[in-house]
Amino acid sequence: MILGGLDGDSTAYRLMQEGYVDATGVQDLFFEADAIMEALLDAIEKGQAKPEKWIQDPGFALTQENMAEREMDMWGCIILKQAEADTEQ
Repeated sequence: MILGGLDGDSTAYRLMQEGYVDATGVQDLFFEADAIMEALLDAIEKGQAKPEKWIQDPGFALTQENMAEREMDMWGCIILKQAEADTEQ
């Protein structure tokens, strides 16, 4: 049975580390933050009250197979690793 999820939070990452989840769809918050800032600054420059363009987050799938290469692209992984580092200090 293949188990998967959607979002990319720290619980999904931990469950993937422990081998309980095979894959999760990740909302790319880093892309979203960059894209909205770009859209807001562009709107301000044009004198618009709000951005006019639709921003689509393509996201990505984090799997057991690509986890070693892509885990630091997952916002939940970064939050979990930062919390672990803070606990160790």
